[in-house]
Amino acid sequence: MRTTLPISSQRLTREKPPLDPKAYLGTRTMIEFIEHLGEKIDASWGKKGYALEAFSQIAFQTLQQAGLHRVFTVEKLLDSLWTKKDLPKQLSLFNGFGQPPITLYRNQQHNFLIDLYFWIQPEISIHSHGFRGAFTVLEGRSFQCRYDFSIRDNLENTILFGDLTLRDTTLLHPGDVQEILAGPSYIHQVWHLSFPTLSLAVRTLEPQQTQYVYLRPHMAFLARSNAMSLTEENTAYFPLPSKKIDTLVCLNATRYPLEGRSPRAWLKALIAETPPHEGFLHLIKYYDLTRDIEAIQDVLNSAPSLGKWAPEFLATLSRMHGVQIKWTQIREEGERFLLALLFSLEEQSDIMRLVRAYNPAEAPEALIVKWLAGLMHRRDVNIQMNHTALTVLERFLYGDSEEEVCRHLSRIYKGTDPQILKEDVRQIRDRLRSDGLLKALQKG
Repeated sequence: MRTTLPISSQRLTREKPPLDPKAYLGTRTMIEFIEHLGEKIDASWGKKGYALEAFSQIAFQTLQQAGLHRVFTVEKLLDSLWTKKDLPKQLSLFNGFGQPPITLYRNQQHNFLIDLYFWIQPEISIHSHGFRGAFTVLEGRSFQCRYDFSIRDNLENTILFGDLTLRDTTLLHPGDVQEILAGPSYIHQVWHLSFPTLSLAVRTLEPQQTQYVYLRPHMAFLARSNAMSLTEENTAYFPLPSKKIDTLVCLNATRYPLEGRSPRAWLKALIAETPPHEGFLHLIKYYDLTRDIEAIQDVLNSAPSLGKWAPEFLATLSRMHGVQIKWTQIREEGERFLLALLFSLEEQSDIMRLVRAYNPAEAPEALIVKWLAGLMHRRDVNIQMNHTALTVLERFLYGDSEEEVCRHLSRIYKGTDPQILKEDVRQIRDRLRSDGLLKALQKG
């Protein structure tokens, strides 16, 4: 029997903020207040002897007590940013994790910093952490999914094969704080729903720690870039093979007329000469840049050294292959939330419960249909539906039987042969059940 997925939709309990940010900001800028938080964290951590295992709880309690969301505004941030003469050394000058990320405080002596993140792109990879700390939402709403990963095979601590399972989900509101733990005990994905969402993270710098990016349902790979994104040169620590892949992608995209071997043949040669843990990283990068799953299957068929893990690898790529979305073009928070649910959950009851928690004032069935109708007319997401299919899905969401759906359609399409309507309804339901994105909305 299926265990109901734990769903948390309540605001986290917060103590009254003793830092009194409103009074503090009377004479100081927003960045100065954040610097003050950094100094307070350093002092509290010092009382614990700067023990790494104490940092996450200290960061969590400080952010929880500060209540920064109560006084934070983008205008105050811009005022203080424009009057700054300089910023600390930045964790990242690129915009892979955060759009943009801004390091506002850095403690060089004890190796921790405070980063502010603007989020336009809602989706972050499922990942663990090579550091510890805490983060808080300043503006907007986010949806967090936490996962467990059971390892079956470990390839040189670079590629892991196993099973990724969803542990729980939480709707995060401004002021909510989450503790960040290092390692596999805290694997999560955060969907930033508002356009934009702003968050603040306090984190250590621990170069010896490792972190992984997880791909549902069976795979993880070592992430060595701060961006935690497939497209952010995660294979850059194999520079020569990585540049070979980039070259093949270019030649493949331009249909360059090579004499002799095709780009796919060159890819097979590259994979044949690399150990499995490197080979899978190169194939992930090639797939991410080309979406050519047929080429990946062909290469795996010619690479016996990878054959043991080929089924799980292909199952993982197939999960990625189903839907491509231009996230920055989808700005309506509800539509972003629905997509996050469809990507993350597998049971209709869990989706309905979270939609009800997101907006208790409206029926979840009506909200889902409204959001799907908005997405259906966009070219930014390939939802294969028409108005008839949407009507059929709506009736099934409300619990109608197949016969009741047919009767409903007969009132819309008067004079249509009932047998034809019945066949159409069954075909639509079959398509919905096989659709990688929409099948979770179907019971049974």
